[in-house]
Amino acid sequence: MGEGGAWDSGDYFEAGLGINGGKTQARGEALAKHGNLSSMTVLYIMEEALRRGEPATGERGLMAAFGPGFSAEMLPLEWA
Repeated sequence: MGEGGAWDSGDYFEAGLGINGGKTQARGEALAKHGNLSSMTVLYIMEEALRRGEPATGERGLMAAFGPGFSAEMLPLEWA
């Protein structure tokens, strides 16, 4: 799950990592619902993913957020 700071930068991030758009639907839904809240948007994306029952137990992922200028925070995740 990632917060790209803007719709297009999130799309570039997904394309660069070869991430299937189906895996990131929670990002689009959270941004549509709450708008871009900078780095903290990842918390709304996580909430949306959990509401949808995603990801599956044992699945690994990467939480990434990008802030003003260019700041980046990344956290590897494994779902239990």
